[in-house]
Amino acid sequence: MAQALAQGDLYLSKRKYERAFDAYQKADKLSHHTSAAALLKIATIEKKVGAFSEALDEAKKAIKAAGDNKAVNAQVLQFRASLLAQMAGKPTDKKLKEAEEELRQALALDSTNALTHLDLGMILLRQERDAEGISELNTYITSPGAIPTTIAETRLVIANPIRARMPFAPKFSFTTHDNRQISNASLHGRVVLLDFWGSWCPPCRESVPILRDLNKKYWGNAFQLVGSVRMMTRKSGKHSFKHNTWTGPITSIFRTRFRRRSSDSCFSALLMASLSSPAVASPTPDWRKRMTPSLSRTINVG
Repeated sequence: MAQALAQGDLYLSKRKYERAFDAYQKADKLSHHTSAAALLKIATIEKKVGAFSEALDEAKKAIKAAGDNKAVNAQVLQFRASLLAQMAGKPTDKKLKEAEEELRQALALDSTNALTHLDLGMILLRQERDAEGISELNTYITSPGAIPTTIAETRLVIANPIRARMPFAPKFSFTTHDNRQISNASLHGRVVLLDFWGSWCPPCRESVPILRDLNKKYWGNAFQLVGSVRMMTRKSGKHSFKHNTWTGPITSIFRTRFRRRSSDSCFSALLMASLSSPAVASPTPDWRKRMTPSLSRTINVG
């Protein structure tokens, strides 16, 4: 069984999810369905591929298999809470309350787990219970087990709890194709349209005139258009710039040995934010055609 788990871990590290899933299922069978570790790893794969309901069921089996092992039970409860949180929508969603209950059970088993306090704090904030959530986050940042790289981000959430309820623009920096430096700091105070697209993607290429017109319409209104393009070859990149006459900063990611996968159809996405307010992500196929109203509202509000 241990060998099957190790094989699954290797496949998982390489993002070969189907093979990892098969290896973990083999480990589960070898254990006669009594290995909480195998069941939790199966649930982890299901979570990664978006099979949340199945992952919840598998994690429930892991709790039963864990028996009296408090540490494993706490780990599985925390995993289930993360799933429920990911499935939840509005602040009144029952899944958030379920996630809270799972985390409180986990803390009853292991009150010293710093990450459980962090997760509980975020869940409470998502339910708009700010005072309780901030208390849990303060417990996290003062805990010995707090991860240093997350403490600064947690302090930002404490200062502005809406960050737990809405997506914010992440920190980023890059060098454009004409050697300009672009970062959050250089764009602070502007509404930013950050577009990800691929030179091989016909809808992406067709959308360039739409984005160019948006840039022309809102230029001078604290607006900045930034494009991040992934290209099959450097030659295809030059062709895209020449024929689409893109205006605005561009960062180019070249990939000479490119193999298209079905998941790459989601590469084109939008991140629109003033960098100090919530971001709006719109990965639907026709989002660029519907961007003008959203952009107008954001600029007017800003």
